[in-house]
Amino acid sequence: MAKRYTEEEKQEIVDFINDYNKTNKRGGQAKAVAKFGVSPITLKKWVEGGGKKKRKTGGRKAKKVSTPAAPAAPKAAVPNGPAKKLERMLAISKEIEALQSEYESIKSTL
Repeated sequence: MAKRYTEEEKQEIVDFINDYNKTNKRGGQAKAVAKFGVSPITLKKWVEGGGKKKRKTGGRKAKKVSTPAAPAAPKAAVPNGPAKKLERMLAISKEIEALQSEYESIKSTL
């Protein structure tokens, strides 16, 4: 079963590594592995975290929110833009008026 270390023990080991590295430039982690019997991976995590255990947040990680890109330059002429749609609606309206008057003239002859 894995040994549990108190925060004080972790800090003592991290301090040992940092002091050894200050004096000898490097090798503190290897010496700590030999002296304290702690896994190198665990020591690396402790050193990077300052010897403190990181809290687990539980659940899934939050998704990263990307910032939207700068808006594209407006297009000069949009083929199916609002102006084209209005033109088409006007043309249809004129067609309807013409068909209604044709319908009325045919209806009156019956």
